[in-house]
Order: sequence, then structure tokens, then C-alpha cells
Amino acid sequence: VSGPLSKKASFFFDVQNRNVQNNGAISAVVLDPNFNQIPFAQTVPSPASRTVLGPRLDYQLTPTNTLSVTYQFWREHQDNQGIGQFALASQGYTLHSLQHIVRVNDTQVIGSRIVNETHFQTMQQAYVQTPASQLPEINVIGAFTGGGSNEGNLNYHHHHYEVDNDTSISLNKHYVKFGARLRTVVEPYLTTGDFNGTYTFSSLNAYQITQRGLGQGLRPAQIAALGGGPNQFTLTVGQPFVRIFAEDTGVYFADDWRLRSNVTLSYGLRFETQNYIGDHADLAPRL
Repeated sequence: VSGPLSKKASFFFDVQNRNVQNNGAISAVVLDPNFNQIPFAQTVPSPASRTVLGPRLDYQLTPTNTLSVTYQFWREHQDNQGIGQFALASQGYTLHSLQHIVRVNDTQVIGSRIVNETHFQTMQQAYVQTPASQLPEINVIGAFTGGGSNEGNLNYHHHHYEVDNDTSISLNKHYVKFGARLRTVVEPYLTTGDFNGTYTFSSLNAYQITQRGLGQGLRPAQIAALGGGPNQFTLTVGQPFVRIFAEDTGVYFADDWRLRSNVTLSYGLRFETQNYIGDHADLAPRL
């Protein structure tokens, strides 16, 4: 939907919504309550939905100054992801993402030769992943994968702020452009991938011997002597949370010098600095 609001203002609005009914098809071989090997088939719904909103406003402040404001909203939700083929329903996890973006652009024409543009953007993103089970993952090669997903919990946020200003000047034989940008990014990030641990069995026979042995009260050494037990166990430990704070800024100057009607010399210089590398002053010439 779009149209004028007044002689100096106009708007545009867009909305989207989609719902997708996917399914995870499981085709595996598992053990029944009596530890017998049986084929297993199941279909698990894994729906996904997405909503996007995008309003925009354009306003002419003066005959030579135009302001544009854009907002975007994005929301996505997915259930029972990671399920299918050998991956059983307990392997599922939920994904949820949310995004807000605001952009402001101001364009000003000064006289007949100068154009100044100011841009501001802020982006707020959140991404959350939640497993259906926190139990250790059981990976039986060629048969099934059960227990909790080793994808673990994920909680990620992205806060982005950016402002830049650019000026263009058109002269007789020169087209000069200069400007500056400041950008800040903050990212709290938490992930517990494989914090629940993963047991890997080389075959369904080995897993079958293990389950029967545990049911009989056998010790791990006795189960291993019978040909059971996992052949691998992995576990991730440590600090699951990190917070990143990054800032960078830069200024530049560039010129297109028309030496002749068919020869143009382009040159410029950019200066950049940021907080993550020890070298805080970088010069980038261009010719």
C-alpha cells in the first residue's frame, strides 16, 4: 500500500505472512521394550511461520531537503527442527528469531553543485534455539540418533548502530567526495552445543548389548567384554557465554579529476581505526 499523505509527504507499507506446514519423516531401526531390533517410522509436524512488516515515510522538509524513514520488522518461528531420517523426535529443537531495523536518510542539495547525505541505521536482532530434551545424545551409526540434540541452547543478540555522512561536490574538472562513518556492534552470545554430551555406538548390535547389560545390572567392563558399550564419548565444557563489543570509525576523501575529455584520474585516501586490533590507525590510499 502506498500513496501521498500531503503535498510534501508520501508513505509505503508492505506486510507479508507465510505459514509452511513441513514434516520430518523418520525412518530408523530402534529397540522395543524387550531390546529387540525393530523398524521405526514416524512423521513429525515441523511448522514454520514468518511475519514481515515494512513501513516507509518520505518527507520533503524543504525544496532541497528530503527525509526518508524506513522500519522493518521480521519475526520467524520454527518448531521441531532437526528431525528426520535417523533423527528421532527427541532430537527436535525450536528456533525463534526477531529483528527490528530502523533506517533514516537525509539528503540535502546545497546550491547547484553540492549534495550532502546523512544516514543512520540501528539493527536489533535476537536468535533463540531451544532443544526439546537436555539428555545426552545417543548416536547409533546406521540405525538412529536419539536423546537430546547436541545443538544445545543458543541465545544470540545483535545490537548494531551506524551513522555516516557523505558530501559530493561537482566542480568544473573535479568531482570531490568526502565523508565519515561511525559504527558500533554489541553481541551477547550464549551457546551450549554438546554440553549434554554425545555417546556414539558403532552399530545397533553394540547398543543392543549395552541396553540388555544395563537391564541386567552389569558393570561397564562386563558390557564391553560382551561387545557392547559406546566407542566414543564427546563432551564440551567451558564458558558458554561471550560478549563482543566492537567500534570502528573512518574518514575518507576522493576525487575524480578530468584531465582531458577521455582521461580521468581518480585518487583518494581513507583513514580507519577500531578497538579490536592493536594497530588503531590505518591509512588506505587509492589511485
